[in-house]
Amino acid sequence: MYRKGLSGILKHWDFLLLDLVCVQIAFVTAFLLRHGWGSDPYKSDLYIMTAIVSEFACLMCALFFRTLKNILKRGVIQEIRTAAVHSVFILFMDQMFLFSVQRSAEYSRITLFLMAAICFVLTLTVNLLYKKLLTGVLSGLLSQRTLLVISTPDAYLQLCRQLAGSKTFFYRIIGAGVLSGEALPAEQDSAFPVLARNENEIRDYVMREWVDAVFISLPSGGQDAAELVSSLSASGVTLHLNIEPIYRMSDQSRKFVERLGEYSVITATMKPASPGSLAVKRIMDILGGLIGCIITAILFLFLAPAIKIASPGPVFFRQERIGRNGKRFRMYKFRSMYTDAEKRREELMKENRMTDGKMFKVKHDLRIIGSAIRPDGTLKKGIGNFIRDYSLDEFPQFFNVLKGEMSLVGTRPPTVDEWERYDLRHRARLAIKPGITGLWQVSGRSNITNFEEVVRLDTQYISEWSLLLDLKILLKTVKVVLKKEGAM
Repeated sequence: MYRKGLSGILKHWDFLLLDLVCVQIAFVTAFLLRHGWGSDPYKSDLYIMTAIVSEFACLMCALFFRTLKNILKRGVIQEIRTAAVHSVFILFMDQMFLFSVQRSAEYSRITLFLMAAICFVLTLTVNLLYKKLLTGVLSGLLSQRTLLVISTPDAYLQLCRQLAGSKTFFYRIIGAGVLSGEALPAEQDSAFPVLARNENEIRDYVMREWVDAVFISLPSGGQDAAELVSSLSASGVTLHLNIEPIYRMSDQSRKFVERLGEYSVITATMKPASPGSLAVKRIMDILGGLIGCIITAILFLFLAPAIKIASPGPVFFRQERIGRNGKRFRMYKFRSMYTDAEKRREELMKENRMTDGKMFKVKHDLRIIGSAIRPDGTLKKGIGNFIRDYSLDEFPQFFNVLKGEMSLVGTRPPTVDEWERYDLRHRARLAIKPGITGLWQVSGRSNITNFEEVVRLDTQYISEWSLLLDLKILLKTVKVVLKKEGAM
């Protein structure tokens, strides 16, 4: 992340220089507005140090928040957001500096906040004007470069029009080369004529005519023309390869280009998360795990004797589960079933409410401690039902959370036999750490009997994940448990 921020700084050093100048102008203007136009902001060592900290904060903001990323392509709304982040970060750093040196009483708060406001307006205005000027100059200078578009007969016209209509496209399209023996469409566009109709003609045209760059867009991302790509690259012409077809391979994944060792790769992931967000989630897990373990210890004092009396055997139930990306771990629960529950499970498979057998849920599970069917057909509940109704059996899993095997919020980990029945697409629900609770558990879990719906909700959670979503699910979980909707 830091390397990308540094590359952005080097690439757009002119914008960074303008930001640094704007920060200093904002500092001086704020000081003069507060203390009068005849005063000198650089006489006080405290104000000099604050001005230096402001410049340093500007650099750090560009590095860590990547405020220079795609600056030439950003719209006005994005510029407003970036300028706001830039100004607030500088204000925060200045305040932290004054607090750390214990001299905040000597510095005018009005000056501090005036500087942030002026910095926001000035940075936003200067960047927008400079971008407009720069785009106009680049358009005039670079639009003379020629581009040959290589595609299929049915797609080249649309590609040419889309490219020519882009505000950040600085080429002059001279025509197209097609790589198929199919007949060309009846519609012809004189602005984008077909100049070559096979690989040999394309090579000859690039060799003998004025071509500054070539844009290749094929259904396979250019793999069907590997030899042509290789020869054009060796010729020295600038080569642009459209990787959008590869980006569209999976609707669920987010794709971006990054470095893997010495290779440039297209990375596809269901939900890219920043290291900072993952760190905050882990901190939440640790804090929640500690609190949960304390509550578990208290519950143990009451539940252990009740479980032992109703069903002699261990207080805790341990079971091998499948965690993130197929990693196996032992999950802990308060035992709410008789000790032979696993053996009796096969007998109850015919009553499984999950239609495809990839999860196990039955309406009246007589393996639960103290449960029985009355003569009138109703269920008599016991201590095991009480533990499960209020999800008390889940509390030992906070120990799994502390160990890092689970998270407070995630997807429920399957058993080994359930995992072995999975199809490849079902594996997506384990792309993150399993959780004590999750989206499908708070979305009417007692009524969901279709495993595909569980997978849909789990993958929706993964693709839409945020810290705010985790907090919402935790709050909903408390409401669900209090309503006694059943075990998770």
